[in-house]
Amino acid sequence: MQSTLHIQTQVLEGNKIEIDDPHLIVGETVEVFVVLPVVKKQKISVKEIIKDLPGQQIFKTGEEVDLYLRQERESWDS
Repeated sequence: MQSTLHIQTQVLEGNKIEIDDPHLIVGETVEVFVVLPVVKKQKISVKEIIKDLPGQQIFKTGEEVDLYLRQERESWDS
């Protein structure tokens, strides 16, 4: 039967890990699985994304958008 070793270690300088266990035999080939920690993604609303864009929002309300569009359409007829 195949043995399994479960060990936690820290990532060292140079993005390296070190595993030290008396059950490991020098020169023996082993398979290593690295399980990365789960990173919780912060959910950001579309409104927050738009608010953080350079220049921010031109219009603050739906009425302002309607007024702008109406004026633009009227300028086409001129």
